[in-house]
Amino acid sequence: MKLRAAYEKISGESVKKEQLKSLIVQLEARREEIIREINELRRKLKVLKHVSVQEALKMNPKIIIKETCFAGVTINILGEVYKTTFELGPRALNLQALKELKYQNRGY
Repeated sequence: MKLRAAYEKISGESVKKEQLKSLIVQLEARREEIIREINELRRKLKVLKHVSVQEALKMNPKIIIKETCFAGVTINILGEVYKTTFELGPRALNLQALKELKYQNRGY
């Protein structure tokens, strides 16, 4: 850490050195506190994303292909992405159907 290096270089008064040491200790404690806060926010964000997906699934999002969906079209439902490799005829695709289509064509 740069502050620690600066602390080691100070050859002046012991009062300045002790003040700098105290400041370094305070900053390191604050850094640890911020890291804990970030980790907690990440955990909360993960929970919120999960809840958001669960709520969206309750609405049963789907794409309705009235006529033809041509090869090369990218379909995205709740982050599940599938790039069509062949024409799809009239049909509805919900998230589960999209996943099945995606993995069926990959050979899984």
